[in-house]
Amino acid sequence: MLMFDGSGVSRTEGGAMGTTRRKLFGLALAATGALLLSCRGSGGSPSPVPASPTAGGIPSPTPAANLEPTPLPTRGTTTPAAVKRPIKVGLLVQLTGVYAALGQEHVRATTLLIESRGGQLGSFPIELLVEDEGQSVDDGLNKALKLVQRDQVDILAGILKSTVLYAVRDLVHEAGVPLIGTTAGPHRLIFDPQLKSPYIWRTSYANGQLNYPMGDYAYSTLGYRRVAVLATDHAGGREHASGFMNRFRELGGEIVGEIYVPLDTVDFAPYLQQVSGFGADAVWAWFAGADALRFVTQWEDFGLKGQVPLIGSGWLTDEPVLPEQGEAAEGIITSFHYSPYVQTVEMQNFVSSFRQRYGVFPGVTAYNGYIFARALEEALSKLPGDFSREAFLAALGSLDFEGPTGRYRIDPETQGPVLTVFIRRVDRVQQEFGNVVIASFPDVPDRVARPPSA
Repeated sequence: MLMFDGSGVSRTEGGAMGTTRRKLFGLALAATGALLLSCRGSGGSPSPVPASPTAGGIPSPTPAANLEPTPLPTRGTTTPAAVKRPIKVGLLVQLTGVYAALGQEHVRATTLLIESRGGQLGSFPIELLVEDEGQSVDDGLNKALKLVQRDQVDILAGILKSTVLYAVRDLVHEAGVPLIGTTAGPHRLIFDPQLKSPYIWRTSYANGQLNYPMGDYAYSTLGYRRVAVLATDHAGGREHASGFMNRFRELGGEIVGEIYVPLDTVDFAPYLQQVSGFGADAVWAWFAGADALRFVTQWEDFGLKGQVPLIGSGWLTDEPVLPEQGEAAEGIITSFHYSPYVQTVEMQNFVSSFRQRYGVFPGVTAYNGYIFARALEEALSKLPGDFSREAFLAALGSLDFEGPTGRYRIDPETQGPVLTVFIRRVDRVQQEFGNVVIASFPDVPDRVARPPSA
């Protein structure tokens, strides 16, 4: 377990992030620039409308390597008398297995922001207890039980796999502990009235929410009419795929084939052999972590690159795997709520701070870890007195602030965010490859992920 507990810094670099206990409290990054936050935007949740890179207010990306490293700015400090009791936050993330790199960068980004605030968010010192989600649903559930029952956290957060989030639902609902999903966004917990809980919120997305706009972009901008779908065969993979397929079909497109591949597949050849038989205009894919690395490189090795256009979820070319994918990923178009090339001051401060500390571009789970900490900060800052679950949940439901990608707000009914979704293309940016923003869909609500039968 990793712990941010208020008594100095002890860090082990380069080792596995398993159950080692680390004390990370109290290291404030020196701020060399002020973060400019603009005022809030207007309300409403219209259907997503594609925007050109210029019309959408997203200029050509500035390579992050050319930016002056600017640590995340600190906020105004609270006088000692105003500091409140520490808040225990249990962070359950994937630190082993095929998604291990994703959990590691989540922890790094969350602690980076907390450190920049002097170890407290709002006027509350933060005690961060980190556990490995593990390889199985039982692993994740057992660690959640530990955090809730033994460690008695005030807030449970994290969870990469949708299956684990489904599994912990009854635990947090019966215990009345707020759970903030920072990555997984399973649909039934959002739209099924029998499973929805007032204690389960998301700062990330609903699984299909990020891919719904790609259905629009593929049909209306790229001109595709027949698309085949390949995705990991688990709840998350299928739900992400459903967002794309639902919108593509709504517009008149045809899904000519669906292939669902076991998690941690090493050899994709049996599945890639089927692609040419579909007669598809393009293939849409969802794979993440090591699976994404293997799929994209084998796509090129199999001779499909340049023959069949490859589009998909942003997980496909996420920053942790993109350097190893290299030229195999060039030209792939994806949709995501994040790109390190989004040109806002806060995003570029985050990217440059993360690169300065760790030497790599932050990927999406790093961003998820960052925006979770920002949302937590905004919610805790709204509490007029001491922490209570009721006041905290009410504060979450009223969140509306300017974040790294623009306006960020929570829909109090669905208990998840309304997002800008970016269309990105892998291009060369000087000497490296990057997910360059080419269009955007503002104000995409998580309601677009609602299954047609719900």
